[in-house]
Amino acid sequence: MQAILPIPHEGPMNVSVVDTATNAVIGDPLIEFASYADESLAELPANNTDFSVTIPQLEAGQCAQAGDCVLQWFWFGTAAQQTYESCVDFVL
Repeated sequence: MQAILPIPHEGPMNVSVVDTATNAVIGDPLIEFASYADESLAELPANNTDFSVTIPQLEAGQCAQAGDCVLQWFWFGTAAQQTYESCVDFVL
């Protein structure tokens, strides 16, 4: 995944598989940062803007239909008190 962060705001970030019917995260986050996009740094770490995740083995039938699940990127800028989210549908 690649993220463009023109205005970084330090805070936690994660990428997770989310069940759209229940709005619940399935399993553990695929990647997470306790401190992400720290604006006090001269340059952001490379893994803040370019990283890979692996979707785990899910239960039979889970995320099998379009719209059942999304891959969600969630970031909360602590000082800015701003939430940023982006989702992409996928099918397994």
